[in-house]
Order: sequence, then structure tokens, then C-alpha cells
Amino acid sequence: MHYIKIIISILLAITSFSSVFSWSYPLKDIAKSSCKYDHWDKLDSNCKKNLPIIYNANYENYKNNMDYRRVYTILWMSSYKWGWDLGEWTHLWTDIATAQWTPVYSIGAGKVVWWGWMNGWWKTVVIQHKLDNGKFIYSNYTHLEKVIVNAQTQIKEWIQIWTVGHTGNSIWNHLHFQIDTNQAISKHPWYHSSSCSAWMSTFDIVNGTSCQKEALASTIDPIAFLESNGAIIPKSFDDIIEDNSKVIIEKQINREEIVSIEQIREEEVKSFIKKYDISVNVYPVGWSVEIWKYGKIILSVIKKSNWEPFYGLLPDDITVDYNTDYISSLYPRWIKIIEWNREISFLTKKTWVTPINMTFGTVPLFNNIYIRIINKWESIIPSNAYMQLLWSSQYINEDRFGIVVMRDKNMKNIVNVNYQGNYKLYSNSPNVKFCKIKISSPEDRVKLSRHFCENENLFTSLKFSYNDTIKWIYIYKLVWNSEEFFNLSVSKDEKNIWNSRYYKIKNIKDIEKSIYFKYLWKAKIYWNMLGLVKKWYFAPTRELSLYDAKILIKNFIYTTENSLWKTFPSNIKIVTEDRYKKITRWKFVELLFENIWYKVKNYDDIVYVDLKWKKGLENIANIAQFLKLRWLKWQDKYGEKYFQPNKNIKKDEAVYIVYSVEKMLIK
Repeated sequence: MHYIKIIISILLAITSFSSVFSWSYPLKDIAKSSCKYDHWDKLDSNCKKNLPIIYNANYENYKNNMDYRRVYTILWMSSYKWGWDLGEWTHLWTDIATAQWTPVYSIGAGKVVWWGWMNGWWKTVVIQHKLDNGKFIYSNYTHLEKVIVNAQTQIKEWIQIWTVGHTGNSIWNHLHFQIDTNQAISKHPWYHSSSCSAWMSTFDIVNGTSCQKEALASTIDPIAFLESNGAIIPKSFDDIIEDNSKVIIEKQINREEIVSIEQIREEEVKSFIKKYDISVNVYPVGWSVEIWKYGKIILSVIKKSNWEPFYGLLPDDITVDYNTDYISSLYPRWIKIIEWNREISFLTKKTWVTPINMTFGTVPLFNNIYIRIINKWESIIPSNAYMQLLWSSQYINEDRFGIVVMRDKNMKNIVNVNYQGNYKLYSNSPNVKFCKIKISSPEDRVKLSRHFCENENLFTSLKFSYNDTIKWIYIYKLVWNSEEFFNLSVSKDEKNIWNSRYYKIKNIKDIEKSIYFKYLWKAKIYWNMLGLVKKWYFAPTRELSLYDAKILIKNFIYTTENSLWKTFPSNIKIVTEDRYKKITRWKFVELLFENIWYKVKNYDDIVYVDLKWKKGLENIANIAQFLKLRWLKWQDKYGEKYFQPNKNIKKDEAVYIVYSVEKMLIK
């Protein structure tokens, strides 16, 4: 008898052990809350974690745990407003938030009785599971992104059958998970019948007390079901209302003791804003819209870590507020989905400068997006101006672009609107000179990249009006020849209306160390050698890389006459690998002449000792001889006898050669 009891105990233990694993959670790994807006296949291990478990379905223990609350956003018999308040509410699902495409699994063996699209739920899978008593329960999975099983398929426990999505009536990526006990195979996922919910909205049902009895008769708590390994299913389905009512009483949480869904969403929004950059642009450009015309607001979302566009759902709605006296309509007023960017249209109806405000959930997103509503035949008298130089670093004798945009008394840019008056741009320093740029249309902007200020075109001030602008921007250039601080000013009728911040003129510290200093200082190409000047230092004796050589030649082409071009600047391929390659005098001169229209004739009298008799150097010898005869005079210790073709060229030598070619070709 003693052995029989032991054997029975072992069999019971084995049976008990086996039953523990008869039901599984539909998710294993999920995205951490801060990462759940990315796609699952883009997440690294630092962004993933095991699904947190609400052990024994004890919601009281986790009611204010923000990590759990941001994963299990809504529970069975709770509401969209209060989430974990298990009082008199009728939400039928458990919502589990995670990244899009997170793998989802069957909770147990069964047959797929529905696979496909359902109104409101969209991509949905329903699995029928047969119990020991011959009855069935149904596990339901909705808002799916991808389904990889078919209807009538027999599947085993813990088989991946789909991925998490946000299809249907879904605000963010999450799995809607529900277990039905209603035996009607055609009514799954079960929802309130028309007789119960007639004339009621979804929110009336979920956030109210209606249809409670039907819900208790047809569904059970899926977390409690999994945590009890199915033990909460009564032997008779007739007892399910009574049993479910007891569960609600046992699990009930006072709403005053928990945070609301609104508070959870606020936390989600703040977390999202830390990781993503949201920007806004208004069209037409300048945020000026004619009366009774449509304008557009474009919202864009970029990931801060890598500047990738965001494709997905926001953690909450973006609401738009505006003054209906000036804006007749704005669509959509509630913005639920943004995929990279979202367009919002609005119609104007009365001239004024009126603000539009946007709120992300409960968090202010953009305040006072001022829209100027205009009559196109009207004009404005500016009160001040906005000025900016378009480069952060300025050096002596450089010419740099600057802009002036006129503003109204509210400090708003006057854009695409005619403004009145004549204005003068000037500086407090006599060493600052202005260069006027003649541009008559937006198409002339292509000329700006090749524009240089000659001495005869430099002035101590510039006069302009709206007619001198491109749409509304006045473009000019500055040149300075002294290391000092200066500011810029705009006046109207000899009365100052605006001063810029102070700018600092910088002097390149080591240019005078070059033996070609007097030529470098004159060479206008020198001032446009992007990539050659770093942090005030020209480093004249440093060997030139192939990367910088191509940039120098590219800028040379930009500055010379069109008839001299052989290669368009955009055709000079500059790659990162060139930074680590040096270039000899020979190769530099060949590269230079490969990109300009010039054929050098043969010279019989070649006086360079190291070029005269070397085979294969005939072309470079002719080019070098041509340069020597026309302009170039070497200043190094070898004087004029040696070209040194295999010597790595230095920065100042390269600029000197380019300067020599420029002077020779222009003349």
C-alpha cells in the first residue's frame, strides 16, 4: 500500500507538472517601453525584455508600477479611461503594448476558426481550444500586422502565428488578447450584441456600466485564465456569470488609488518626445496665406539618434486649436497617425495674424504658430528686421552671404507679402564692406555659388526695398579686412530699426608662414577652399590629400569663366577614401588640366632638369614648362631648375599652382 501511494503521488505530480505548461502567454519577448515605437526587427538586445508577468493576476500589486502599466495598458473589465479599475466597466480585452512586428504565439493547441479582416479589429485570428469536458474556449488576437496561419489549421501550443500591429481602431502598436466562453462559433471575438448596445457608442459601453451581464456571460479574464492554468473555467458554463462576478469583486481596485490612462499616456508622450524630434512647417513658405485660400501645416517626425524618418503610430492624439473667427476649417482637427509626415489643411476667412496651437495628448507641442492672413493687394510697413550671416565662421578678406528679412511689430517675418519703404543696410565698422548681388528671379539663385565680390563692387552700405528681394529675402555679401567685432544695422528713412548680434572676424593664424604668402593673399580661389581651412589654420606646409585636391579644383572651376570648364563641378567625384591618399605635384597638375579646356603645345626648350629626359613625362613636362614660362615661379630652395614631379604637393604649393593657372587663363 505504501508503494501504491508513492506511485499515485508521482503520477499526480507528473500530471500537475504537465498541466502547468498546457497554456502559455501569447508573447514571450517584448520591446521596452522607450523602444516600442520602432519596428521589432530593428531593435537590439538592449531594447528587448521578457514579458513582465502579473503573477496570480494580482493587479493590486502592480496598479502603480509604471513599467507594468505601460505594457498592460488595459485589462479585462476595465475602461479606456481608468485602465486597471476593475469595477463596473466592460472592456473585454487585455491590451499588451510592444513594438510593431513583435512575434505573437498561440496560447495552446487548437484549430484556427477565423483568419482575416474584421470590422474595427482588422487583421484577426481566432483559435478554438477544446477542454477536457468537451466544451470550447476561444482565444482571440486582433490588430495584427502579419498573419502566417490559415483558417482551419490545426496548431500546437506556442506556435508563432502572427505579429503585433496597429491595424483597425488602434491608437498604438499593441496586441488585443481576449478569451471567449460563448459557445457560438460564429461570434468571436465576442462583442456586445445589438440588443444590448443599441444606440450606444463603443466608449459608452467601455466607460459605462451597460451590457455588463452579457460580457460576464461570454468572456473571462485572460490573465487570470493563464495564471490559473485554466482553472477559473467552471465545469458548467452556466456558472460563469456568478464566477466572473466573484473575480471582479476579488480583483476590484479603487480608481482613486491608481493613475488614469491619461496619466499613462502623458508619460508615453514625454518618453516619445525625448527620443523623437517633431517639427512643423507651414505652406505657403513664410506662413502667409491669402484670405479664402487653403494653407497646409506639415508635421514631421525624426528619430534623434540617427535622423531616420518615423513610420508608425503616436502614443497619443495631436489636437489642434485655432481661432474660428479667422480660420474657417482645419482638417483633420484630431491627428491620430503620422507616418514620417502628416499634412493638415486649413481655410482662412479674415485678414489678421492668428495663432494655431498643437497639443500632444496633454503635453503642449507647438504654441503660437502664427498664420498671417492677407489680401494680396495690401502691403505692410515693417517695424524691424531679422539678419543672419549664413556661415558660422568668417575670416579676413572672405566674402560671405547674408540675408535680411523684414518683420512686423510682433516680430513675425513678413514673408510673401509686399512691404513698404526704402531701407539701408550698414555696419558700425568701417572695415566691413557690402557687396550687392543682382538677382531678379528665384531662378537666378544658381548664380550665387559662383558669385565673387570685386573691389569696385564693395560699398559701406546698401539700399534696398521689397523689389530688391527674392520673394521677401534680401541677399547680400560681406567682406572684411580687420580682425575685430562688428554688428549690422538696418534703417528706414535714416532711422535705425534693428541691430544684429555682434560677429567676430577671424584671421587665419599661419598663412603668413607660407613662402607663397603674397600669392595666397591675392588668390580669390584661396578664400573658397572648403576643407582646406580648419579652425583658423591653413597649415600651408601640410601635404595635400587627394580629397582636398579635388575640392580645390572643384572650387577653381566654380570661379572661372564658363568657357574654360571641361568638367562640371558635380562630375568631380569626391569620396571619403581620398582623405587618406597623398597626391604628387605631377598628379595634381595632371588632375587640374584634365578638368579644364586647355591643350598645351610641345615645348622644345624644357629647362626643368628632372623632367627633360624622363620617358612618359612628355605631357607633364610641357604643362610644367608652360606654367614656368607664363607665371609660375617656384619659391622653394630648389629654385627654378627642378619641378620635383614625384614630391607630394603641399597645400600652399597647390594653391599657388591654381592661382597661377587662374591668372594665366583669365588673362
